[in-house]
Amino acid sequence: MLEAVAKLAQWSPRPAPRGGRNGGAGRGVGFVHYDNYSGYAAIVLQVQVDRASGKVSVERVAAAHDCGLIVNPDGLKNQIEGNIVQTLSRSLLEDVKFDTAKVTSLDWVRYPILRFSDVPDEIAITLINRPDQPSLGAGEPRPRPSWRRSPTRYSMRPACGCAACRSLPSA
Repeated sequence: MLEAVAKLAQWSPRPAPRGGRNGGAGRGVGFVHYDNYSGYAAIVLQVQVDRASGKVSVERVAAAHDCGLIVNPDGLKNQIEGNIVQTLSRSLLEDVKFDTAKVTSLDWVRYPILRFSDVPDEIAITLINRPDQPSLGAGEPRPRPSWRRSPTRYSMRPACGCAACRSLPSA
């Protein structure tokens, strides 16, 4: 799985940059074996951090996905793309706000989401079809690599030198 996503991402070994010395660019990788038997997923993110504003832009995403027998490859890719975009939105922007009595982020101005202009330029997906296996979960494993032990967060460290630019959800 990791070899498949590394090939798709054109990953090449390089020394780790120290303290954000590589012009605000970074990359991160994540892997999940969902629910012990219901699918495998791996993802690589390439990000750019604007050091002046702190804005994180995900420029490229490479994802590999194994959910056993693939019945509808086009539908599966659509599911994965949608999950990636939604999870990037959750990781980078979405934040429910409260006051002492209630939720205060009640509209799209106070609860920002990823805009089309913020969607990565490329989302490359490779599907690993295993026709000898039953079909497994297709939507469930996908978001997890994007925020649990987050490649979004890990890619920010070499991009800007910070350990975690924003606290991300853990589930």
